Amino acid sequence: MYRIERLDPPYTDEVLCDVNAFENGLGLEFDPEVPPLPLSSTRTYAEVHEPGELVALYVARADGGAVVGTAWIFGSTLDNAHLAFCRLGVAADHRRRGLGTKLLAAYLDFAAVHDRTSLMLGADAYTDAADAFAGSLGASVGLRAHVNQLALTDVPVGLVEDWIAAAVATGGASDSYDLEWVPSGDYPEESLADMIAMWDVLRNDAPMDDIPVEPRSTTVEQLRADNERTRGFGRERWTLIARHRASGTPVGYTDIFLPLDDPVRVYQGATAVHKDHRGHAIGRWLKATTLQRVRAERPSTKYIRTFNADSNDPMLAINNAMGFKPFIPACRWVIDRPDAQTWLEKRA
Repeated sequence: MYRIERLDPPYTDEVLCDVNAFENGLGLEFDPEVPPLPLSSTRTYAEVHEPGELVALYVARADGGAVVGTAWIFGSTLDNAHLAFCRLGVAADHRRRGLGTKLLAAYLDFAAVHDRTSLMLGADAYTDAADAFAGSLGASVGLRAHVNQLALTDVPVGLVEDWIAAAVATGGASDSYDLEWVPSGDYPEESLADMIAMWDVLRNDAPMDDIPVEPRSTTVEQLRADNERTRGFGRERWTLIARHRASGTPVGYTDIFLPLDDPVRVYQGATAVHKDHRGHAIGRWLKATTLQRVRAERPSTKYIRTFNADSNDPMLAINNAMGFKPFIPACRWVIDRPDAQTWLEKRA
């Protein structure tokens, strides 16, 4: 009734149209109001990767050829060589028929070939069925998170102005720090060193809870790949940096992505402040200044969405004060490969 196949580049439009239709159908289950992803976004996700990144895409096809499940698999050869990640999804009408198990088997084959011993399963939107599948597998929760959403009408009156005023008041953050906008679009060459430093803060300081991740270092090539991905996803990026005036070093940043095909939603990406410079309300200053710009330059915006670990209390304190609310649950499950293999063999 079903067949599993691996899709390898170069991808034809026909193949990616099949995957795109499935991904958009899955998205409607969680958010029926969001515009469908264009084919260009699916192609970008499939083809544009960081240097040294291992990638595999498996699909489950039903009779007639429609894609009803996918397993996007990733691993790095630059760091965390023990780890692999899989984003696995099955269409609602085809769940509880063994497709998750079949796609998991493909994931384990990939992990064995590349000697990955710690496996992650991840979903930025999931149902109870996903929790049940991970639980039956014996995977433990590595990190719980949410896509949180802010309706701009929920922002307390005067909050943005008060936060900015507090930062520029005598004795405030602006006595020691400056905010600078990175030019929109691709990171320019003169900003690459700053952004490498900021990405390293985010990658190594953001809560990872029980995910067995090791320290990571960012490269120029990774930033250039991110530039290409942002363009391919049809998004404009605004990035705001906080710079320590005395040393000249960047110590915090936030970025926001504006979809060109969705005038009412924007997506807050990373927000991070170096641990040596926390306690000065820099995060609030960054977020308030960004929201002020969104209001002024993107007045059609009704919602801001962002991804936060449920354990990230400092960031959630800022977001909750602004009016963000949980919108879609997300999770990362982890399991050792031998345990997953044993489970799979018992199911055979």
